[in-house]
Amino acid sequence: MSRLEHGTKKCKHSPSIKEEFLISAVTEAANSMITDMVYAKEILKGAIAEVMGDNMQNKMNENTARMNELNERLSQTLTKNLDGEISIEEMDKIFSEIRDEQLRLRQENDAYERRRQIESADHEKLKTIFKTIDEMPEEIDRLEDDSIRMLFDRIEIVSKNEMRICSGDYVYTVNM
Repeated sequence: MSRLEHGTKKCKHSPSIKEEFLISAVTEAANSMITDMVYAKEILKGAIAEVMGDNMQNKMNENTARMNELNERLSQTLTKNLDGEISIEEMDKIFSEIRDEQLRLRQENDAYERRRQIESADHEKLKTIFKTIDEMPEEIDRLEDDSIRMLFDRIEIVSKNEMRICSGDYVYTVNM
């Protein structure tokens, strides 16, 4: 049974709330909730940016630079052998070490590239979420009925002096 359906005849002692006050209180509650969410929004954006960061590309570039250094070392080692500065055995040992490291770096780069291709679609989804979060309003000046229903679970009239506007665990208390 509600006062809206039966008027004051059945609910004689229920308080009346002016619509302007109710709209103002709900708007105030929405803005309070959004203000609380701004901090969470920045944390979420930071986490998404970190996930979207191209650490794999940086690591691949480092590996490629290291392989170039190793190629230069190969050339220097060969020159030292030809100049008689190191023996064939020393050269073979150095070549073997370089070859093993280059193989490991190539395998790492191949694994990074496969992972990057797989994550590419996920990054597009994250970019869309990031954009949506970035476009979220930081203040509401007018709420439509559908927005109120989406934003809040319930409005409780606690007493003639107090009203609560609730959304999950979030409770905004209004003194009337």
